[in-house]
Amino acid sequence: MYFDAPAIEDEYLLWHYGAGFCYPNSVEKGLANVGIEYVSAKMISPRQAAWGGKEAAKMNDETNIVTTRRGAQEELQSSETRYRRLFEKARDGILILNADTGKITDVNPFMVELLGYSRDEFLGKGLSEIGLFKDKEASQAAFLELQEKGYVRYEDLPLETKEGLRCEVEFVSNVYQEDRQQVIQCNIRDITVRKRAEKAQRESEERFHLLVEGVKDYAVFMLDTEGRVTSWNTGVERVFGYGEVEFIGQHFSCIFAPEDVETGEPEKELLTAIAQGQTDNERWHIRKGGTRFWGTGTIRCLQATTRRLQGFAIVMRDNTELRMAEERTAHDAAHDNLTGLPNRAFFIDHLKRGIARSKRHTDYMFAVLFLDLDRFKNINDSLGHVIADQLLVEIARKLEAAVRPEDMVARFGGDEFVIFLDDIKAVSDATRVANRIHEELVSPFNLGGNEVFTSTSIGIALSVHGYDRPEDCLRDADTAMYRAKAHGKARHEIFDRSMHDRAVALLELETDLRRAVERSEFLVHYQPIVSLETSRISGFEALLRWQHPARGLVFPAEFISAAEETGLIVPIGHWILGEACRQTRIWQEQVGADWPLAISVNLSSKQFLQPDLVERVNQTLLKTGFDPRNLKLEITESVVMENAGEATARIRQFRDLGVELFMDDFGTGYSSLSYLHRFPVDTLKIDRSFISWMGEREEDSEIVRTIVALAHNLHMEVIAEGVETEDQLSNLRALRCEYGQGYYFSRPVDAESAGQLITH
Repeated sequence: MYFDAPAIEDEYLLWHYGAGFCYPNSVEKGLANVGIEYVSAKMISPRQAAWGGKEAAKMNDETNIVTTRRGAQEELQSSETRYRRLFEKARDGILILNADTGKITDVNPFMVELLGYSRDEFLGKGLSEIGLFKDKEASQAAFLELQEKGYVRYEDLPLETKEGLRCEVEFVSNVYQEDRQQVIQCNIRDITVRKRAEKAQRESEERFHLLVEGVKDYAVFMLDTEGRVTSWNTGVERVFGYGEVEFIGQHFSCIFAPEDVETGEPEKELLTAIAQGQTDNERWHIRKGGTRFWGTGTIRCLQATTRRLQGFAIVMRDNTELRMAEERTAHDAAHDNLTGLPNRAFFIDHLKRGIARSKRHTDYMFAVLFLDLDRFKNINDSLGHVIADQLLVEIARKLEAAVRPEDMVARFGGDEFVIFLDDIKAVSDATRVANRIHEELVSPFNLGGNEVFTSTSIGIALSVHGYDRPEDCLRDADTAMYRAKAHGKARHEIFDRSMHDRAVALLELETDLRRAVERSEFLVHYQPIVSLETSRISGFEALLRWQHPARGLVFPAEFISAAEETGLIVPIGHWILGEACRQTRIWQEQVGADWPLAISVNLSSKQFLQPDLVERVNQTLLKTGFDPRNLKLEITESVVMENAGEATARIRQFRDLGVELFMDDFGTGYSSLSYLHRFPVDTLKIDRSFISWMGEREEDSEIVRTIVALAHNLHMEVIAEGVETEDQLSNLRALRCEYGQGYYFSRPVDAESAGQLITH
């Protein structure tokens, strides 16, 4: 095989030229291969020089031939250098074999690197000896085939390195002529990585096919560049209802809702997939029969390595159940479980939008009505939770019926309801709704065979106050509602700024009260209780005072109600009990056992109902060493009457402990004579309002006379409060009233001054 050897610089060309390029062993061989005849240069002797001109001319011709040969030789040497460089630098293995013996005569560096043998270990060996064929027989068979055909090629030939590592190679071998002898060139390319990649690709495709066909819950199908279906899986039939023949060839817009097709949604999704490579979507889709389902899926753009669009792959699932569950969850998160009304969070979000609208439109107005049922706790306690819940549901329905469709009724929890009146024209629109609600609640509710009556107190806040936050609007409506309750319940009040100022003042008072407890800012003043028979002090009533750091001395009338509402009255009450017992014990030691001073301490209704009250009192007595027979606890008749059964049991516990009970402010509250004789109280205290008019108004004198007679008949003693004049004292002594208390004897004083009253 002869040809002019080109100046091949690229190993790619070397691979494709194969064994056809000249293997340069010598200049002479190279000349033969490029088609230049070999001519030996002859030396001219002196005898030849004597020949004639003809011989000289012949010599000149020979000289020209030699010159030509030298030029060709130089060109061939340059070509040989280029080929040798390519042979040495090629990134494919190259072996040169003797065509007669099949033994290796030359090897390039890459082949040395590939198999791990040294160059000397290659030379003189057959192909099977270097791990190229599995045995001698296979190597010999390939060798014979090569001799017969002059060219062989093996795609997946196994090859084993010197270290025993196996790889796959592509083997190409040619036979060519060199110096009129046959030479074999073998080119070996390592295709292990490529084969592994191809195997991984095949396995991946197989897994994908199994996955696509095995996932029955997912519809997987391919589209061409126009959006028409080209292939599918069986999940398509389950999700969309189409068979293979029906589905393939259709435009994928057949699975979109008609309104989405009209707006071009299918095309938009394909364009998005092209722009982004992939797009995820959730929407209502259409099945073959026309039914709708909530589908979630992905559209992926398929492109060739040239970035040319080949089509689209779509994976979709029917997520209708999940969608419905999410909607139920969202509804439940925004609505009250009992009544089905919007809850606080939903209402506040609605109110935010109303506030925003009122900012944009000056002629827009809304109102918020805050409702709290009156005496709901009594219904709950007496009839039980089931009846109470039924009542709340019935009221919710009545409230919905009392407003327009564009309004909102919400339940905040317990017995609290809130109404949003949208786009009202005047304040009267809000009050008209409030009055309608009052009228609806006049009639009784028939629940479980019980006629249940209730009413509601309503606070109204209007958007004219320029709210920025829903919380502020609700706060003001709540404030107005409490004002309605304070004014008699079953009514409504419209919020004004003065209510807010009072609410802020109350909040500041509550804050100061908490700090007062922490900082021990409370004091005890003492007012003596005097025996009207002996005119001697029999004891004191402990009266609470607050030494406010900024306001000075604050009397109970200004803070007791706030202390009751916040529950701070309980720790305050425990403190005053302990302090009064401690101080009285000191006085008792000063005056001696012959003067058993008593101390009276008031119990609030909240404190009286504490389950551990008796135990706490007992611990105080033990801690101070105070005799329980000298402790008098004062409770009002309203506390006793509102909790008759519990109060009776509690009073008996105190009697067992040795502590006496006084009924304070008798005659001012709700009294029941049928219950009074059953309450084991020891003393009645007549309220000062009756004592102050004794001798001036006959009816008041008769009331006092009746109370004293009643107490004596029930074997109780009497203390008259508010004694301020000599005439009042005389009248009380005439009625045989045992004790008196008031400014006539002494104003309430601090502990030091009280001590002076008993020591002088």
